[in-house]
Amino acid sequence: CSSDLIVLTLSPPSLLEAVDEGSQNMPRPAYSSPYVWWSWMRCKLTGQIDDKVADEASYNPMYSVDSRGSSRPSDLTRDVRRANDGLGGPDGDEAYRAKIASAKMMGMLKAKEKCVVTLDKSLYGAAIMMPQVARSAGWPKNLTILTIRSYIFLLVNYAAQGCILYMIAKEENVWDVFAGQMYLCDFGRNSGACPGNSNCVGPGGTFFAPPRVYGWDLWTTRTYVRDSLKALFPDKADDIGKFVDPGEYGVESHWCRILCCLLFTVTVMSDLWGSIQMVKVFVDVPNQAELWLDYELPSWADKDHAKAIHGWSELDLVTLRIAGMPLHWKILNVVVILLPKMLLWKITAEAGILLLMETSGIDDIVVNSVALAFILQIDELLCTELMSASTRAILEKVEDYHLE
Repeated sequence: CSSDLIVLTLSPPSLLEAVDEGSQNMPRPAYSSPYVWWSWMRCKLTGQIDDKVADEASYNPMYSVDSRGSSRPSDLTRDVRRANDGLGGPDGDEAYRAKIASAKMMGMLKAKEKCVVTLDKSLYGAAIMMPQVARSAGWPKNLTILTIRSYIFLLVNYAAQGCILYMIAKEENVWDVFAGQMYLCDFGRNSGACPGNSNCVGPGGTFFAPPRVYGWDLWTTRTYVRDSLKALFPDKADDIGKFVDPGEYGVESHWCRILCCLLFTVTVMSDLWGSIQMVKVFVDVPNQAELWLDYELPSWADKDHAKAIHGWSELDLVTLRIAGMPLHWKILNVVVILLPKMLLWKITAEAGILLLMETSGIDDIVVNSVALAFILQIDELLCTELMSASTRAILEKVEDYHLE
């Protein structure tokens, strides 16, 4: 142990200790194990040092070792100490700890964001996870049944999402065309500045005005009433055209429409990110039939003793993780899960934006943006409501996958 001044690594000056001459002390070691720290405290209290601790302390970058083997503060220690000047006292300690906490927090979160992949807790995740778990266990009856159910519910999800998207596309491309509905475009965008501005003439041939802007259904109904009156009373056609105003077809709020389109895009991006995570897993895991589950017994104590201390059950000793997958399973997952998922996302995004851009009313735009986002959440709904509790528990227990 050295009798020089002891500087604790990354500690404020309020924690620095001046060691009396002749006392037995050693530098605070970098954390590597509880044993090292307990040995350091033992040296502080009794003056006895373990060789293992001395070896690890000699590698502390905050200290330099001279030719006599004594450890003394290095240049890095002096730089840290100089940077901490003025942070002494209770307020300084809190400010210093806050800076350290923010640096550690952001460093760990950024590293996790780049290197950690989470499996979808939905029908897609179940369709990927259950076959591999059953394969790892040798295809027992219960897990095989859960695997078959996962694929059945996945097909039900495809049918439900595809049917809804088909009906939306049919409404926009068939029924609206037969009804003579033109594309909304920017009709009525500048209605508040009309007349005297660009795009002030509506599809009815008159100038826009805020009180005269209507949706397609209401505008066509009002136009039909006007034309019917003219047909019934042709001698009063001029008076009907003067006093019966059907208005114009246009958008009530251009900026509300843009905002709802942006929010809808943000909503569907989460589903796209799940597909990207799935691709990362397929690319990163090895093409080998590795085991996806394990039964790990505690090495530090007897199983029953460890269960009694922590309140564990047998399920807590089971580990589920993403591991190697044979190549034919990767191909099957890409064809059956990934490609249909990406196709549904593309169709939903296109149909959703088209529907929102063709919606004129403010309340209709808001409601439609929420309803469209629900389409891509059908898989999560079916997983929550129809999947067995065992399958949901397995999905919740799967560990995050760390990319190589």
